[in-house]
Amino acid sequence: MGDIYQRGSTYHAKYYCHKRKKTVRESLKTKDKTVAKERLRHRERFGGDTASAYTESVEQALAYYIARGALKLAPKTKKSYIIKARNLNTLIGSLALGALDVNVLTDLVIERRDPTMSNMQPAKDPTIYKELQVLRNALKFAKKRKTWDGDLNAIFPEISGKSKARKRWLTQKEYESLMRYFTAPERKDGKESKRRAIKQERQFWLCAAVNTGARHAELEGIDWADVDIENGWIRLAGTKTADADRHIPVSKDLYKWLTLVPDDLRIGKVVHPWGSVRRDLAKACDHLKFKRATPNDLRRTFCSWLLQAGSPMLAVADLMGHSSLKMIKEVYGHLNDDSYKKAISGLPECVDFVQENGPTNDIFGDFGGYQALTPNVKNPEFLKDSGMLSVPRDRIELPTRGFSVLCS
Repeated sequence: MGDIYQRGSTYHAKYYCHKRKKTVRESLKTKDKTVAKERLRHRERFGGDTASAYTESVEQALAYYIARGALKLAPKTKKSYIIKARNLNTLIGSLALGALDVNVLTDLVIERRDPTMSNMQPAKDPTIYKELQVLRNALKFAKKRKTWDGDLNAIFPEISGKSKARKRWLTQKEYESLMRYFTAPERKDGKESKRRAIKQERQFWLCAAVNTGARHAELEGIDWADVDIENGWIRLAGTKTADADRHIPVSKDLYKWLTLVPDDLRIGKVVHPWGSVRRDLAKACDHLKFKRATPNDLRRTFCSWLLQAGSPMLAVADLMGHSSLKMIKEVYGHLNDDSYKKAISGLPECVDFVQENGPTNDIFGDFGGYQALTPNVKNPEFLKDSGMLSVPRDRIELPTRGFSVLCS
């Protein structure tokens, strides 16, 4: 077996590579000694000509998949895959596909979780799960190309991909407070100040976000050529999924803002970019003393308001640019208290059987601090018929906590 040694805090290896027929020195890209030994073992085992038939590296497999196997992916999704592949390459990119097993990928998960074991930023399980999914897709494509023939189910560790969805959406009162926060006072000389113009742009941005449900990139990508004010439609040229390209009806609130723009200025982008939107929204929420909101929470507000108004869920999914109802149910759609009360109010009001067939005013007694249904003790015949006066058999002791004794 070769040797491992440290340079700074990172472990390196010195071993004889049978494929290159020479001694190799290289970084093992880990700060954990146990992981370093395991990686050295894999390099020695699969580095030679006779060790494994699958000599294509993980980095090459990922590159092949992104370039040729992910042709159906939207540009935004493909970009995120490239970032995930870059993270994978940092830790296991130099390994041969034949070297992959459950131990290697388990070590990968441990290192991604613990920032002290690698030079990378720590990641949560949902992020690691997505990175492993990219690797899984690359290995599937490698099997089609016959450069790898391993068992996918045998090498991937079990890890949860579920993330806790945010439940933040704005109430109408909060939205109106935000709009007022971004209102600049008029100048006494009647001139339009630059600060006031920027504030109005911020208000327009918020109004368009809440009334279209557009993603950040979709919102700032709307062109005046995509706006049909006369017929009341806006086209959102989404690129994330195939169903993201959609048309949204213009709401009354948004229509007022759109018609304020003179005809000669309706050229180029409708909404001006707001680079500091996350910081400015957080600052505004802190000033107004309510829970912070993000740009994606405005999209969640659009969805929640539609559901609370009784809009069909399928229509809401189409307006949001989703191909199914899953994201509406689990991530974006939230109901308020009035929605639940309205749902319960739909239950039929039946005959009052309590008044018609049972004891009336004095049937509720104090039972251990709770209101419980008890018999009418003023009617001994009722107690006798109900069996409440019967004596239990031997060795059976009734619980007495919460009961009161009737005194004569």
